[in-house]
Amino acid sequence: MLQREKSLNRFSKVLTTYIRFCLVFWYLWACLRCWVNPWNYFGLNAGYFNKKKGIFSKLDMDSVIPASFRLGQSYYDPDQPPKHYPVFLKPEWGQNSNGIVRVNNEKGYRAFGEGIGSTDMPYIVQDAAPGKKEFEIYYLRSPDNTDDYAFLSITQVINTCQNHHPVNSIHNRCTCYKD
Repeated sequence: MLQREKSLNRFSKVLTTYIRFCLVFWYLWACLRCWVNPWNYFGLNAGYFNKKKGIFSKLDMDSVIPASFRLGQSYYDPDQPPKHYPVFLKPEWGQNSNGIVRVNNEKGYRAFGEGIGSTDMPYIVQDAAPGKKEFEIYYLRSPDNTDDYAFLSITQVINTCQNHHPVNSIHNRCTCYKD
């Protein structure tokens, strides 16, 4: 049984590497076909670069989301614990859920501050969503009509381990995505 698990794990790593390679290949191919510089992709969020902080601020980016669709967020302050738990503590600028921690109570909230020590990266406290389903919405605004979109993608994030308020990401083996 152990040998079978090792084989599956090896196959999973090879498959993941292959998928990543294909994504990069097809992205570069599409850029070449359209005569577009591939590095321009990274300029999509350039308007949200906070020069004062030296990062792409999540709070700045989220400010364009209507309040009725946005989860409550604030900067982490060890002296101002949230009124409701669980909450997620996340670096203001991170990638692929790196550094995100779920905190279930005030004791964990205060312990988090002791654990990070002094860091240059500010942390954000984000309320946990009340629903049981998680969706990622990605869209590109139309260059011709700013009230319309040129691309829209809605992806359901599913946690196969059935954890309550998990930190879903590509690094969590219980996370899968359904378009």
